[in-house]
Parts: sequence; C-alpha cells; structure tokens
Amino acid sequence: MTHHSFLDLDVESASRAELVAHIERLEFLLAEMAGSEEEILRLCEAFGLTLQQAHLLAFMASGRVCSRGQMLAAINRWKDELSDGAASVVLCRVRKKIAAHGIRVVNLFGDGWRIDPAEPVRAVMKGSAEGRKPDRASGVVARPAGGPDRAAGGAAREATR
Repeated sequence: MTHHSFLDLDVESASRAELVAHIERLEFLLAEMAGSEEEILRLCEAFGLTLQQAHLLAFMASGRVCSRGQMLAAINRWKDELSDGAASVVLCRVRKKIAAHGIRVVNLFGDGWRIDPAEPVRAVMKGSAEGRKPDRASGVVARPAGGPDRAAGGAAREATR
C-alpha cells in the first residue's frame, strides 16, 4: 500500500510496534492542535465556552479544516464519547457563542469546518489578549465591560458619595 501521508497506515499488515508508534504520533498531533490547559481556559473565559466547546474551538484555531472525525476526536479526547448528533450540538453552540464576537464557523461541504477569522481566537489562546475579549466589529481584542477601567470608575464614584 502506498502511504499518502504519515497519517495513513495499513492496519492489516502493520506490526504491533508500528501500530503503537502510529497511535503515539496521532496523539501528539492532536495534543499539538488542541491547545494547552491554559489556552483552553482562556477560551472558556473569553467566549463563555464549556471545556468541550473550548477544545473544539482550539482545534479549529489551527486554521485547518476540521473534519467530522477530527471534531469528534477533539471533543471526546478527555470525556466519554459523544454521539455524532451530540457533537453537532457542541459545534452549533460554539458557532453561536463565537458569532457574538464576529467569528464564523464556515461549513466546507464534504470536507468539514473552519473558523474565520482564526486570528482573534489564536490571540486569546496565546494570552496576548489576556483579560480581553475579541471585538465583534474589528476582530481586535477589546476590554471586557467589567474590566479594570470600569472598576476604577466605580471606586471613584464611591469616594464622592
């Protein structure tokens, strides 16, 4: 069998050692694309996501097209396996939550999904947008409504009473 990429493996003719090595490579790739625990928590906070939703968004933030199988792998990585229908619900909820920030989930029929633009999501993950949320109109990161500026104004008002 000709291998199209290192992701392909003829499981019927592969040895046990080859299968184990292949699984380890796939797990490494998934971990690289899924984001660190800190990045996942940043996404949860910035976009109001659950952990499953944040794992899916982190995977999609790589800029790659996310197939249904990859979506299921990203969502099910640390949880009991969800059904195909339940995974679609997770995607739908991610779509709604990030749309409020001007980020779309684009359906590429027959291939999967990707987010557009992905840059604001990557900025939140990397912490360059720490404590801030993506602005819907520009995709630029803006201060949240309850940020430090508002807190300082509230303290000033309290002092004048």
